[in-house]
Amino acid sequence: MLCNLVDCYSQLRNYEDALDCFLEAAEIGLPKEWALQAHCQLGIAYARLNFLWESKRELELCEEQGPDHSFPMETVYGWLSWVCSQLGEKSESERYARLAHPI
Repeated sequence: MLCNLVDCYSQLRNYEDALDCFLEAAEIGLPKEWALQAHCQLGIAYARLNFLWESKRELELCEEQGPDHSFPMETVYGWLSWVCSQLGEKSESERYARLAHPI
């Protein structure tokens, strides 16, 4: 239920409430089928709230686990590119941009 709220709040761009719901869901325990999506949504919420290091941590978690679960990595790489750019990590940002939009 809380994972659904995370998604709804994210869709409504209410990132503070999405973050609160995610943290509550994580405390209770995330169902496996929601974990990657929830971490991705959390990474995006952190980015939108300008918590860039936290965002990068969550998105890198998705990067590590996503390919094994057929997760849509283009979104993860796109956000990692943006976050790294904001952190001044130009080479990392460019690498993720290439991964987000492979030729």
